[in-house]
Amino acid sequence: MAIPGANPADALKQISTELQEKFDEAGMGAVEDFVDKLDDLVDKIKKGPAELVKSAEKKFAELKDKLEKVAADPSSAAPNGGALAMCAAQYGKAVATKLGDVAKNASELGADMAKLATDVTTPLKSVGDTLDGALQKMEDSVKALAKLPKLVSKEIEGKDSPDDVGNINTGPMKKALNGGDVEDPLNSIMALAGELTNVVEIIGRAVAALDEFIGTAPSKIKGAFDPPFPLCCLSGMQPEALKDLLNMIEQLAKIDLSPVMDTLRNASEKIAGIKVDTIKTPVTTFLESAKGLVDKLDKTVQAAKLSSGGGMMGKLAPGGTV
Repeated sequence: MAIPGANPADALKQISTELQEKFDEAGMGAVEDFVDKLDDLVDKIKKGPAELVKSAEKKFAELKDKLEKVAADPSSAAPNGGALAMCAAQYGKAVATKLGDVAKNASELGADMAKLATDVTTPLKSVGDTLDGALQKMEDSVKALAKLPKLVSKEIEGKDSPDDVGNINTGPMKKALNGGDVEDPLNSIMALAGELTNVVEIIGRAVAALDEFIGTAPSKIKGAFDPPFPLCCLSGMQPEALKDLLNMIEQLAKIDLSPVMDTLRNASEKIAGIKVDTIKTPVTTFLESAKGLVDKLDKTVQAAKLSSGGGMMGKLAPGGTV
């Protein structure tokens, strides 16, 4: 049984083209972009600064241990060899004493980093879970509908014969038209802006403290290793302990929390700027036109299935069953 009129494959291409046109006219491109960004945002928020904060905490602990070892064994801070060995004990004690403030500061900052991990991990997990829940609610009402033209285009690609067309699964296309609540999940997402802003402020305070330490610690450490009078003979020496400590500060300086802060700050601003109507209106408009086009597509597929020997026509053909 032939389908009256156009080739079913041509009919599907026409429907797909019209569906994309209606999608563009309704402004659904912005909705699709919004959904994609939310998916990406969930991943970034859940990761948060956890790994970087743990790295900073570990490096502060290593620095603190090194400072304490120097204090416990002052001779390790002094250069070795010749007449200098006579001054080693006195020099080492002077270094250990002056390193006390740096060690205390490093210990405090290490504790602050450990607290920071707790202070931001809990709210970020809450934000991530809320976003997950909201996106799940939007799966039927927004997300699937926003991907409908791409789904149709993919399904009809390469389908040139009635047999091919008859095998197209229109179930997911029809499911995308089910609709659902848009306002409730959007309002849940918008409520997260303040929470993200608080997290940014917490991280910002930690970054300021970290920057201050990195900016002042090297000079304090170098000053601690400057020999006091009358040990001027050691001036300009670079003990291994000094080199090790300065290298540890350099490693701390490589920890950069600013990209995390920028991500969370941008997320907060985008979420706070969401307007329900900019999502709801395109969805409602596109849904109205998409229903008729998906129905037409489904009927074309069913007709192709009949013409290729499927359905009741196939059962009535010679060798078929009734």
